[in-house]
Amino acid sequence: MAHGHCDESIAAIHNTHGSIEKLVQCYFYYIVPCVQKGFPNLAYMRKYLGEEAAKYGGYIDAQGEIQPQRDMAFLGNSSCQFTAVGYNIHRVWLQHESSVTAVATDHSHLHIDCFGNAQLLVRVASPHARVYINLYGNSHCTIEGFGSQVITTNHNQETY
Repeated sequence: MAHGHCDESIAAIHNTHGSIEKLVQCYFYYIVPCVQKGFPNLAYMRKYLGEEAAKYGGYIDAQGEIQPQRDMAFLGNSSCQFTAVGYNIHRVWLQHESSVTAVATDHSHLHIDCFGNAQLLVRVASPHARVYINLYGNSHCTIEGFGSQVITTNHNQETY
């Protein structure tokens, strides 16, 4: 094992051949061990993935309103907002000092994991939307709207 990862994940990274899209997909596929081990670190992501990762759901120090994607990771000092609509399901990860406002409308489902000092504001605008939040470390969330549609779990640990 190199860098604390298994041979399978190292081979998957190698097989991306430097494609930012494939690197971000690989990050989402191995997100649990990546978050647990802090790998790759934020400096690496800033240097090698940067703004281009946003096209594929990797928001590094991003700002402003974004178009939601199925999988989204907000890293570094991101400060973003998005609105989930229809019957869409979104998996979201917040790390470091990120701050996100998520609006859940219609029958949308949000599954959000927060780490570090992340700040989350969830506005549930529909009695049919569902939001599931896991808080780790010093992360915090505020819920507005149909709060009965939100399940929040506070974990007394830094990561998974």
